[in-house]
Amino acid sequence: MRLFAKRLSSGGEYEQALDYDVKVSQGMGSKIGFPSTYAPFKENGGYLYAHKARHLTPSTTQHFKLKVPNAKNLVVVIGDKKFPLKKQGDVFEGDVKIGQGQITVYAQFVGERRYSSLLQYVGGD
Repeated sequence: MRLFAKRLSSGGEYEQALDYDVKVSQGMGSKIGFPSTYAPFKENGGYLYAHKARHLTPSTTQHFKLKVPNAKNLVVVIGDKKFPLKKQGDVFEGDVKIGQGQITVYAQFVGERRYSSLLQYVGGD
């Protein structure tokens, strides 16, 4: 790993400051990582406050909180169940009962009739 830095008063380029050797002897398994993101999330300046883990445990209740400018509705879909998130300004949040399988967050943007995929999680194995 290489770290670059520059002085705050300097308008120049960053210079190499530190080098680290990282040796890994054991991984954390396959249940790590962030949720998958889709283009509309990035294109609309989306920000994920919670839940940040890709794999969610079934039969638990998880809190979702996202900032999505230009969205008028957000909904979490698990199978045939829909969990709308409450809007306050550009921030949407709510608690969702997690089930097995694919978990997708959809947004309906101002001026649009259909919903766009924003994020995707996995419930269970």
